[in-house]
Amino acid sequence: SSTAAADGSHMSGAMIALMPTVDDAERLAIEGGEAAEQLHLTLRYLGKGADFDEESRAAIVDSVRALAEGMPPITSKLFGAAHWNGNGDEPSWVWSVGDDPEHGQSLEAAHGMADEALLMAPIDVELPAPHTPWVAHVCGAYSGELDLIIPMEERLGPVTFDRIRVAFAGDSTDIPLGA
Repeated sequence: SSTAAADGSHMSGAMIALMPTVDDAERLAIEGGEAAEQLHLTLRYLGKGADFDEESRAAIVDSVRALAEGMPPITSKLFGAAHWNGNGDEPSWVWSVGDDPEHGQSLEAAHGMADEALLMAPIDVELPAPHTPWVAHVCGAYSGELDLIIPMEERLGPVTFDRIRVAFAGDSTDIPLGA
């Protein structure tokens, strides 16, 4: 069964996230799950998108753009699937994401860059405390259906993130990596 977040209500938030390549996103998208163009790895959840005025939005985008300059695409590995919040109102299926040993450690660096960008941006918005510990993951579906483990596990393996998305309630800016 689909959950509350499956109705798109999670799109009202704000975030800084890594975006998989178009090819990887299309390969990962599962029937009944998140659309390929919405698959992402959240580096930092920022709260409600409506809380940010245009000036604050621009400041965050500018800070992320400055820090991402010269950052190469990040090749990682989807190494497992997990069912989060299975007994709650918003169960979700996520892929656990780790650094690919052949490509070095870069997920933590990207996560740190997102936090640094927020420190640099002159904004007047109280940000929610981040979840601890930070766990690199990509949500494949908001669902309580247990049989989704099969398509989730069929998609395990390498994934490359080639953009950073800064999104505010569906209004997003993609910043290419390696440019």
